[in-house]
Amino acid sequence: MEWKQLVDLMREGQSVRTRFFKLDPTFDEIGQWMNAFSNASGGQIVLGLDVKNLHFLGTSIEESALNTFIKQSFIPLPPYKISKVSRNPGYALVIEVKKSVIYPIFFNNAVYELPVDPSQKPLLKPDITPSQDQMAQLDSQNHLYFDTGAQNDVGDMEDDLIDEELETITQELLTIQYDIEAEQQMSLSPDTEAFLNERQKKALEFLKMNSSISNKQYRELFSISHKTAHIELVELVSKGLLLSKGAGRSTCYCLVV
Repeated sequence: MEWKQLVDLMREGQSVRTRFFKLDPTFDEIGQWMNAFSNASGGQIVLGLDVKNLHFLGTSIEESALNTFIKQSFIPLPPYKISKVSRNPGYALVIEVKKSVIYPIFFNNAVYELPVDPSQKPLLKPDITPSQDQMAQLDSQNHLYFDTGAQNDVGDMEDDLIDEELETITQELLTIQYDIEAEQQMSLSPDTEAFLNERQKKALEFLKMNSSISNKQYRELFSISHKTAHIELVELVSKGLLLSKGAGRSTCYCLVV
C-alpha cells in the first residue's frame, strides 16, 4: 500500500470495514478484530493514524512480531496481508483481512463478531470452541512455522531438513495464499464427493487457506501413518482434485486451479 492510498483510506474514515488505532493496541485487540473481519466480510486494521484529526503518528509494533503472533493464535490462519507504509519519522501498518471460506476462524480458541458501532470492541460469541481436528491443525501450523528439529516421532533427518525449508518459504506461501481469491470454491460433483473420506474433504478445505500440503502435514493433521497419507493424497490426484509437485520427500500437493 502506498502513502496516497493510506491518505485516501484515512479520509474515508472509520467504518464497519475499517478500524483505525492512533495508539498501539495490544496484540489481543488486533487478533479480535482480525477474527471478526475474517468471519464476516473482511476488513482493514490501520495502526499509527489519528483518523479524527488526519494525523500520522506511527506505530511501534513490529511486523515480524505481529506475524509470529498471528501464526500462533489462529485456527486456521485467516487470509491476511500486512503492509508497512513508511513516513518520516516512522511507519504505519495496515492489516488487510479477507473473508474466510472456512467458518468459523478461531482466535485463541474463541470466535468474535463485529460490533454494530465500529468504535466498540468486537463481541465474543459464546459456546463456540474448536474441535480436536482444529486443535490438531493449530499444532501443525506451529510445527510448520517454528520447528527446526525433530520434535515428533518421525525422527528422520531428511524430514528435519524439509521442516527447515518449509519454515524458510512460509512467508512466500502466505503471499501466494493472499493473492488467490479466498472466496474461490472448489466445485465437487455429488459423485466425486461421495467417494472422499472426511480426512480428504478436510484436506481440501485446508488447501483453500494454504498453498500446499505435504505427506508429513497430512499425517500430522489427522494422526495417521505415512502410507495412509500417501494413498489418500494420491487418490485426490487421480480424481483430478490435486496436483503433485516435486519428488520424493519434497513432494507437495496443491489445488487444481
